[in-house]
Amino acid sequence: QTKFAKYLDKTQFFAQYYNKPNSATEGAIARSCFQYFEPLHLKHSAGYWFLNGKRINLIAAVDFSYTLSLRSDYTAIAIVGIDADRNYYVLDIDRYKTKSIKEHFEHLLDLHKRWDFKKLIVEAVSGAVPLINELKESYLKPNGIILGIEEVKPTRHDGTKNERLKAILDPRYMNMQVWHSRHGNIQTLEDEL
Repeated sequence: QTKFAKYLDKTQFFAQYYNKPNSATEGAIARSCFQYFEPLHLKHSAGYWFLNGKRINLIAAVDFSYTLSLRSDYTAIAIVGIDADRNYYVLDIDRYKTKSIKEHFEHLLDLHKRWDFKKLIVEAVSGAVPLINELKESYLKPNGIILGIEEVKPTRHDGTKNERLKAILDPRYMNMQVWHSRHGNIQTLEDEL
């Protein structure tokens, strides 16, 4: 029998053997932390977005999946608005599977046309770097799309993807700083959270 199986309280196992008080597989964000905004209150005026009359700045973030099989992850693109009080509004999420750079571009272009975001944050792990460069050189520039791309390059010292997500998302949800739209892939997001 493994040491893990002998522990009735799995938190004690992770605390003792991994020096972590919580397992990365436990501790989902409670549904009571989910709050909602009404998309009808979103307005676009003079190149800026407003929610309930408050200006929000938009950022898009993408995690590319560049393999295509039954077990592959989805590529996910999220559009998030941030207001002056550091509230985060999940405006839109696009999820899809493809190996085609052209299809990645088409999804980005569709979201860019809809939301007019100026910055794209991309997780630039080894397999995604050629894809990012190809998107910039062969699709964005030739089509005149002005989009600042910030490449985030996590290291092993930053923790696993799940640990990084928990470190970023958990405090914001617990502080009631994140708001979801009531449309699109929000149910999928909430199920995964």
